[in-house]
Amino acid sequence: LREQPVASDLRLVSAVLKMVTDLDRIGAQGIDIAEIVTTYDYTATGPSFDLLLKMAESVRQIMHKAIDSFVRLDLHVAEDVLKSDDGIDKYFMMVKQSIIEEMSHSPDHLVSLDVLLMAKYLERTADHCCNIAQWVLYVITGKQPGVSV
Repeated sequence: LREQPVASDLRLVSAVLKMVTDLDRIGAQGIDIAEIVTTYDYTATGPSFDLLLKMAESVRQIMHKAIDSFVRLDLHVAEDVLKSDDGIDKYFMMVKQSIIEEMSHSPDHLVSLDVLLMAKYLERTADHCCNIAQWVLYVITGKQPGVSV
């Protein structure tokens, strides 16, 4: 005989359905970044690009942690992901400020706009990783994201 599902089973199924949407959006952001990089024949350099590379590495780590938190259903790793979001937001603001400075010296430096777009895509990717972490917390604790009691 089959056992009836319990609340934790239903939480897992509903959370996975939500996570799939976030993973799809992460993929779309990655495609957008790849299109920028491959469409234009340029070599981006400068302070804003250096910050972008650091930001990309941080987002990669957050994405790895978000997926790991789900695979292991690890509350602490999921909470770590959520704490990391402010750091990514700061990176985005630093890239943006750096681009403003670069463009004030060289207004025709259009590569800076591509760097800004890629930074925004990375920031959104980190947001989706946080969504995944919130759904992991929901599976573990039963506390639904965005609902305060």
